[in-house]
Amino acid sequence: MDERIGKILFSIQASVDALDTAILDEVVHDILCASGLFIAGAGRSGLVARMFAMRLMHLGLDAFVVGETTTPAGQPRDLLVCVSGSGETGSTLSVLEQARQLGMRTILITTSHQSRMALVSNTVVVIRAGTKHTPVLQAQAPGQIMGGTFEQGAFVFLEAVINELLLRLHLSSRELAQRHANLE
Repeated sequence: MDERIGKILFSIQASVDALDTAILDEVVHDILCASGLFIAGAGRSGLVARMFAMRLMHLGLDAFVVGETTTPAGQPRDLLVCVSGSGETGSTLSVLEQARQLGMRTILITTSHQSRMALVSNTVVVIRAGTKHTPVLQAQAPGQIMGGTFEQGAFVFLEAVINELLLRLHLSSRELAQRHANLE
């Protein structure tokens, strides 16, 4: 393997090593118990969030990206999943606070238990990584820049959530493929 790629893979592995199955199971449980799923994030974290929303739709779940024109109103039995490396992104924090006022459960994927968003979230998943504001030492994330390790670690965690949901919902690859976009 190319050394440059190996360094990136090493940093991703290190970022998710501290996660345990309990937090993954808690996130899966919350998703399965929710009436509707709302997904939010900004910038590159927002792109990770949107990929997660797409996967949820492939599973047949009602998932909406906050801010899209077809996103319905949130209700108390719904769940909001936010992705924010810093946990301080103003637009995502505002959405999270609105969801809490509506009585929705919230999950935050972030790097800090101490961020403003973490302090008001029901569940906080911490990915050990730096952000564009708090870069980790080069030795901890060689070959990575500006939050890359966080976004990649968040993606890996959320893919593990999707894989667990796939098992618990007893879905086949064929069923997922039927929901894949065909107007491309």
